[in-house]
Amino acid sequence: MSKSVVISLGTGDLNNGFPNVTARLWSSGNSFPQQFIGSLPAAPSLVELCQNWQLNYKNVCGRQHLRSLLVEDDDDLEIDEGGITNVSVVGFHEVCQKLQEDINNWLKSFEFINIERQLRSQLNPAEEIRVIIETNNDLLRRLPWHRWDFFNDYPQAEMALSQPEYKRREPNKSKLPRKKVRILAVLGNSQGIDLEREIRFLDSLLDAEIVFLVNPSRQEFNTLLWQNPGWDMFFFAGHSQTEGETGRIYINDHKTNNSLTIGQLEEALKAAIDNGLQLAIFNSCDGLGLASALEKLNIPTVIVMREPVPNLVAQEFFKHF
Repeated sequence: MSKSVVISLGTGDLNNGFPNVTARLWSSGNSFPQQFIGSLPAAPSLVELCQNWQLNYKNVCGRQHLRSLLVEDDDDLEIDEGGITNVSVVGFHEVCQKLQEDINNWLKSFEFINIERQLRSQLNPAEEIRVIIETNNDLLRRLPWHRWDFFNDYPQAEMALSQPEYKRREPNKSKLPRKKVRILAVLGNSQGIDLEREIRFLDSLLDAEIVFLVNPSRQEFNTLLWQNPGWDMFFFAGHSQTEGETGRIYINDHKTNNSLTIGQLEEALKAAIDNGLQLAIFNSCDGLGLASALEKLNIPTVIVMREPVPNLVAQEFFKHF
């Protein structure tokens, strides 16, 4: 039996704490959840640690290697690019360990312990468990929640993020059932990355009908999203970036008209969702803005990379998933 745990952090932030934290436990076959309440204290050290982790991560992995050449440098992130050293790697691992320790100390606080105890008393380590953290705070969304000790004890549990407010978008009821999963695979600007492995892997899927769109124009991309019959899955590989509460994807390598925000695709994406779109995967960097914008359209599930990632990591993730 699968179960879902929704932890709503409510109002607050890491500098001031979260006075009203609620956890709801849903079991398949049961229409009503169990609910537990608690709070979380202020943890200002996590703010500094998270920012320090990001700086070290970009430094160790090679900032220019990970960032799209199309993206302008962030003035707030002035990083020494003298190359990777043993000292920087060791320092990065120390920051990782400290961040993990502080997250677990925070989640073991007296104010939160009632929620964790109640959850553990109701859950079985052999069960599939979906843990959803409800928050629209960008820094909280970047925390490595998967390093919470809870996930060591429940190996079948997986973590996801959600906005606190959402609704269900009803699909087109006249849609005919499909014999194969329809996938729209958009391969955008690939400067500095290799997309051939994604193409070969998608081509190997037996129960899928795949349409590849390589370096498309805006019109081509928009037209296919509107296409009827619709798509079950949308896959994008290429460069992307977060811009405030939205995201931008680079769909081709032209000098102009080479990118789109989710807002510019809003009507086409709504049509795709109405026609049955269930899952969007962005195998590209810095995707939290993409996820935030798509959440407002009420797409069921979005998978993004929260930080810049090396090309090999993106390929291995997609193959495994």
